[in-house]
Amino acid sequence: MTTKKNLVKQMFMSILTAAIFSFSFVFTACSDDEFVNNPEEGSNMIGNYANYEPYGLTYHNFDGADDIRILNADTTEIAVKKSLADKLGITNFENHPLGIWDDPSHLAFGRKALEQELVGDTYIIKVKAATAAELIGDKSAQP
Repeated sequence: MTTKKNLVKQMFMSILTAAIFSFSFVFTACSDDEFVNNPEEGSNMIGNYANYEPYGLTYHNFDGADDIRILNADTTEIAVKKSLADKLGITNFENHPLGIWDDPSHLAFGRKALEQELVGDTYIIKVKAATAAELIGDKSAQP
């Protein structure tokens, strides 16, 4: 049988272990999150982090077949006509998640804009993969 002394010892060790795990979780959980000092237009602040509004770029809004073009096979660079951006009220793509559906026969995909350059009448946008939380604007799932 377990003695009262052993039971007290087990309780103390359980509480101590829980306290150590809680302490380490709190101080390491957000250590690699990106801090944003100056959020840009179109972002909402959550604590000290910017949450950028997702943009939907779908063939429904296109005026021409070349309004959006995928410039390389790994989809890390896309071109968006300035006229389409103006029509959608977009002046800055940087940091915004993009839901892209360029053709009804293709699958849609999500990317996050890293940087943009206006070349003539076309934005050239460097992108990376976006998370589902970014694409749906889920503020609770982001830092």
